[in-house]
Amino acid sequence: MPVVTADHRVLYSGPSTEDAFLVYNLARELGAYRRKLEYSPDGGTDTPTGTCGKIIVQLEAAEKRKAVAEALRPFRIQAERLHLNSRKWWDDEPSPEPPKVVVKNLLAASSAEDFETARREWEYRGEVIYEGESGFAPECELCGPKELMRTNYVIHNVVNGNRLRVGSVCVKRFLVLVGAASPAESADVFDRRTKLALFGRTQADRIADLGKEKIPEKSIVGLLGALEKAFPFPDRVTEEDAGIILRAAGAGVRASEVFTALVTGNSTVLRGLKVQKMLGKEDKRRRIAAAFSTLSWSSAYRNPAGNF
Repeated sequence: MPVVTADHRVLYSGPSTEDAFLVYNLARELGAYRRKLEYSPDGGTDTPTGTCGKIIVQLEAAEKRKAVAEALRPFRIQAERLHLNSRKWWDDEPSPEPPKVVVKNLLAASSAEDFETARREWEYRGEVIYEGESGFAPECELCGPKELMRTNYVIHNVVNGNRLRVGSVCVKRFLVLVGAASPAESADVFDRRTKLALFGRTQADRIADLGKEKIPEKSIVGLLGALEKAFPFPDRVTEEDAGIILRAAGAGVRASEVFTALVTGNSTVLRGLKVQKMLGKEDKRRRIAAAFSTLSWSSAYRNPAGNF
């Protein structure tokens, strides 16, 4: 059961992962808690905490969910204040007339001399910096000061190598990321890579275990189960996606090799793994069968259970 806590007080505890995601992100955006805000997918004390894999793009719609509104009831005034401020949530199409400060800052950091070309020079690799972490910038380096800036999304210019720390709204409204054909597709790419990076952060401990000489069986089964939940059919994690997850997790070389083998079904690597068995034989079979029950639909999740 997912749990969201703030300063060790339960803010949300219920059956809906969707509601838990909404409560966590809204509390973060509203600045309701400036100390310890945590998200735990199953309420366990040994579960990695951090942010979730959902991106909230419409505050008002999220608050219409009964469980979310109830959890955030004490902060209704703050929510209304956010609605009345200049902060505006993005639409599928970016503004045809971006603010002058955005044009100025983007052109200064780009190689192109016109805005249309400059906004297509940038790539997002899933790199995120949260408030309180090293390198966090309190202001968006495109649009300037933001009262509620809590997260930096790092974008890279593929032409000159420059790097900017920006807010998600600016990425979606003003940029067409490299490889995207349209603003709408660019927004989808951004959301996808952010979700992958967040998964890497929350699963960092399990991924790190893959680098051990004897890998805990619990970590392998738990990680595959988490992948199944975060990226259910018909979604899939590709080798490129795995790279984003691994960078976010700060994984070492060996852990990266094993994780990539797990999501691509590289039997050569999997057969050579040494696994530290944590369960009885029958329990082990049931857990592995459960973990792989819906992963076998795609070649991205070839069942390596026989190699354990």
